[in-house]
Amino acid sequence: TTGSSGGGDAGVGRCRWRAAAVAPQPPPLSAASPALSSSATVAKECWQPPSAPLMTQVPAGGSVCLVWLRDDMRVRDNPALLRASEGCFSAVIPVFVHDDRDPSPYPLQGAAKVWKHESVRVFSETLRGMGSQLIFRRGDAAAELLAVLAASCAEAGRRAEWRLPDEIKFLVVFNRRLEPWHRKRDEEVSATLAAAGVKVEALACNALYDPEELQPIERWQRWRARVRAEEAEARGLAPESKARSGVPKAQEHISGFGSYRFFHHALEELGPPARPLGAVQRLPPCPAAAAGASVGLDALNYGTSVGCGFAVPPRQSSPCSTVGSDWAAGIRQHWRFGEAAALTRMEKFLGEVLAPGDFEGRKRLRADQQNTSELSPYIRFGELSARTVYWAAKQRKERTDQKLFEDPIYPGHGRANATFLRRFVWRDLAYWFLLEFPTLPCRSMRIQYESEVWVGTRQQLRRWQRGDTGFPLVDAAMRQLWAVGWMPNYMRHIVAQTLIEYLDITWKEGFKWFDWTLVDADVAINSFLWQNGGHSGPDQWEFVLHPVHAAKSCDPEGTYVRRWVPEVAGLPTEYLHRPWEAPLRLRSLPSLREYPARLIADLDAARRNHASRVIDVRRKHPEMVARTGHEWLKLPGRPGLLAKLVTRDEFRAETKDFIFQQTPGKVGGSLAGRRCQVGGAFSPMPRSGDACADALADAEKLHLEASGPGF
Repeated sequence: TTGSSGGGDAGVGRCRWRAAAVAPQPPPLSAASPALSSSATVAKECWQPPSAPLMTQVPAGGSVCLVWLRDDMRVRDNPALLRASEGCFSAVIPVFVHDDRDPSPYPLQGAAKVWKHESVRVFSETLRGMGSQLIFRRGDAAAELLAVLAASCAEAGRRAEWRLPDEIKFLVVFNRRLEPWHRKRDEEVSATLAAAGVKVEALACNALYDPEELQPIERWQRWRARVRAEEAEARGLAPESKARSGVPKAQEHISGFGSYRFFHHALEELGPPARPLGAVQRLPPCPAAAAGASVGLDALNYGTSVGCGFAVPPRQSSPCSTVGSDWAAGIRQHWRFGEAAALTRMEKFLGEVLAPGDFEGRKRLRADQQNTSELSPYIRFGELSARTVYWAAKQRKERTDQKLFEDPIYPGHGRANATFLRRFVWRDLAYWFLLEFPTLPCRSMRIQYESEVWVGTRQQLRRWQRGDTGFPLVDAAMRQLWAVGWMPNYMRHIVAQTLIEYLDITWKEGFKWFDWTLVDADVAINSFLWQNGGHSGPDQWEFVLHPVHAAKSCDPEGTYVRRWVPEVAGLPTEYLHRPWEAPLRLRSLPSLREYPARLIADLDAARRNHASRVIDVRRKHPEMVARTGHEWLKLPGRPGLLAKLVTRDEFRAETKDFIFQQTPGKVGGSLAGRRCQVGGAFSPMPRSGDACADALADAEKLHLEASGPGF
């Protein structure tokens, strides 16, 4: 098999191709040429009539609403589809266009592309059951939408002209997308449609808040001014003093930028998010002429997954010597697609995991149990809206005494839904950051880290990708990712920090691999979290998860590792996560001889070496380091305004030793804090000053919050 590694059939078994499809493309469907007749020819082979009869054509004086669908394959809380259903239109045409002019620098690919195919397929069946038809087109989005509108008014059997008739009213509705390049493309398409005399309405996106309306910096400044005024009043300052004015300072630097607390203060002004809309019960008929202009779903090439083999670059489809090979077979077997499956999973999670408090405490870290929602791909592709899940969880009233860490300040029972609801805030924050920093997926947000030296090798990267690192917990997660396109949130942190902190490989490689292999691949969330893990994002994670000791929290009995790494399944649990320490008689097991040796023998030394290179970056750029050891960020479009970023305590103290370290202690892989000792005493580095004491004081307040939208 081309590009595969490993010897014999064992190497082929876990292989598949992923890259840009090389299958022949269908002819362009531009309405300016005989494109409609071409697509009608394809439709004769691919299109099946719906369960209810379609309208022959739109009558004169009627009205047509075209619903442009993208990542919104649902009937519940779908603003565009609901607008079409309640607008008294003569006809409604649901359309999905593969836009050949998609401007995204990170187009859909790999596992996510397969999910998209299945999502669209199931939703097409849903619309068919409602007596409608989802029209598939491929080409320039604006031209294809106009062509479908023109086809809806054509006489039976006659090719529609590009000009739209004046006696019929046309409306195109769509739900806004979240990425900045897609928003720009939507504006271009809307302008083209408007120039052709078509009215356009852009409705709410699939987020709690529209990222363009958030304005967290300005709202944080107003919150800070209010707090300052309250403090001044409490101190008895005169009402006419500046501190009591409540007016934000013109150049007040932002503290805690990118943290949950920073964003939460912004949301206080906005109030609660909108509640989800009702479900669409029926749609006006779809004109038969428009339906006849549809190509088949397979013509979009989203579901192509033939082939096998690790390739450079990976490929979406490729010839393979293995007959009947399909690298996405595991994905299709593992998941149920569509809105109905999503709702079923949501109810199961809310009732069986969230209600008893298992997501609030340490049980959510368990990789061997189904204690996360597994809703992320459904939300990513719009089979569920974020509002639907948020409000369903918000309405739960259960309380729990389960906690990730014991907190003497807040003892007792807490809300069982608190942590899960925070995930949606993180999700919105990721989209806002992508809007403000469009280069987030490819360029360090803390620009000085572009100069960081990474010493990991391509061979180490390949072994990490394949799940052959020699660390069973890491390998189990990477093999699960390869097989089903997903892994739990806690495992994502473990494999990410193994790549960055121990193998010393840039976060950019991890981002690219996740973009290929995750069914819930989302450029905003992926880049936001990988940058944070790679120290260059807005929030440097305080914790470093150990590739061995973390197993005490997530796989204490070894069930997870035994499922995904059968080579070590025969070992007793005490040696399962560290097979190199097993007695010689166990290490001679035939299956264990096939398991690779660990990539790194001294993990602590590897982590210290990586930390030294981070500290080197800080010392080369002292202008980016505050007196407290935090790092500054120059905010784009706001001259002179700086943000003080969350910075790891070890880096603030400029020490390679560990302020916090995950150990296999009796609490099960907890983060055990200890003061940094250098030569028997704590030794501050140059320029640290108060930063060392501040960092250690802050470390006492550490709470492991796996920052990000980990559903």
